[in-house]
Amino acid sequence: MTDPTPTPGSPTAPIAIAGDAASATAHLTAPIVLLDDAFLGRLGEVCADVRLDPGERAEASRDWWPLAMVWATEGQVGQVAGALVRPASVTEVAGVLRLCNEARVPVTPAGGRSSVVGGTVPVHGGVLLDLTALSGIGEVDATSGIVEVAAGTFGDTFEAELQATHGLTVGHWPQSMALSTVGGWIACRGAGQLSNRYGKIEDIVVGLEVVLADRDVKVTLKRAWACTPWYRKFKLLGGLLESVFDRSEVSEEQLREIREQDTLSALMNDFGKTFPELKKVLISERDQFLAERIRSAPGQKVVAVVGAGHLQGIQSILESNEAVPAESELTHIPPPHPVWAWIGWGIPALLVLSLVLTVYLKGFEVAADNALYWVLITGAPAAFGTALALAHPFTILVAFVMAPLTTLHPLIGVGFFTALTQAYWMPPRVHEMESVAEDFWKPSRWWKNRLTRVFLAFLLPGLPTTVGSIMGGWKIFSTLAQ
Repeated sequence: MTDPTPTPGSPTAPIAIAGDAASATAHLTAPIVLLDDAFLGRLGEVCADVRLDPGERAEASRDWWPLAMVWATEGQVGQVAGALVRPASVTEVAGVLRLCNEARVPVTPAGGRSSVVGGTVPVHGGVLLDLTALSGIGEVDATSGIVEVAAGTFGDTFEAELQATHGLTVGHWPQSMALSTVGGWIACRGAGQLSNRYGKIEDIVVGLEVVLADRDVKVTLKRAWACTPWYRKFKLLGGLLESVFDRSEVSEEQLREIREQDTLSALMNDFGKTFPELKKVLISERDQFLAERIRSAPGQKVVAVVGAGHLQGIQSILESNEAVPAESELTHIPPPHPVWAWIGWGIPALLVLSLVLTVYLKGFEVAADNALYWVLITGAPAAFGTALALAHPFTILVAFVMAPLTTLHPLIGVGFFTALTQAYWMPPRVHEMESVAEDFWKPSRWWKNRLTRVFLAFLLPGLPTTVGSIMGGWKIFSTLAQ
């Protein structure tokens, strides 16, 4: 992005603070984080504009919150930040955030401070990150109408510059136009006047300047599934299903223990023993992918936020300068083995072909008898299984009608149709969805809870239909062979 030319604009105070702003006191009583001299010294090293004047900090620590305006008449603000920083570059922003993260100091970002709900009040003190120094327009493409603009640019300044210099309009006119910044619009999903014509802010924004370190989650999950052997997939699905209905709660103490590196390492090792292929894709490969993205990111200093489970692996790769596989290799999704596609489509194709050959070799009546037998031997068991679920009568009818068809398609089962039909005719109630975790462990309640009955309507037709399709296929093939 082209470095923007700074433009005028600064936050507008909603009301004067009674007395001297430097003497303003905090109204809120939440615990605050105090900043020591050592931290303030380091803060000055990463950002040139650090302000500690009590009056400036008090003025910057408030917005257009009506309740705070009342407090201002009494010489109070919601809370006073320990330091006000005004970074003039993305590098300075990254430096401030890195330092505050290391020191566990809260950061409150602020732009025009036009919030009316106290959104920019530094409730816990710490650092107030004033982004209004990051202002101005960068490149403008008159043909496409795409404009690069810094996050701290005020709306009225942005619009005036576009109109005067380029004959364009931003098309976004919130009521706080002169009080708010472009970054604030995006953070709060702004709308306002002209939204019916140009859309809300998310409809106007073409892109944001960000660095995405991680691999696409869809690629990760697809690789994990493709690399897992079929016999471990059953174990994985069983574990996932069990976790959905797990009623146990994790305490804060247990969470703290899990976050300990030794505990995390032990968990990762146990996970690797149970699902080695999953650990390779979900942990090891992501460590490699993230490490390489961090290593190749522009800039002398890179701030990367990663999960605790990846910290040790990424750190090891970066410190040892370990070579990692090419990104194309880590994002490649292995295709399924063609034999499964041949089996999935081959058996239904043989059944249909056998019926066609039966017409020519045995006559139409014999083929019709076989077709009718197929309908009955697959439809009736499906209806029986659905009836065992105490499903709605229409759901049972759908099972009978759809089973003869779905058994000829390897990707669609009759359970999809029965579950959807059951959910439509007997939708689960709120209290049943809330109690499903408890009801799941008591089989006597499975038929009383509408949500679990949807699950039963999905599962119970499957096995009878499979048995029926085997019997039906045997009859069709044996008739042709006679």
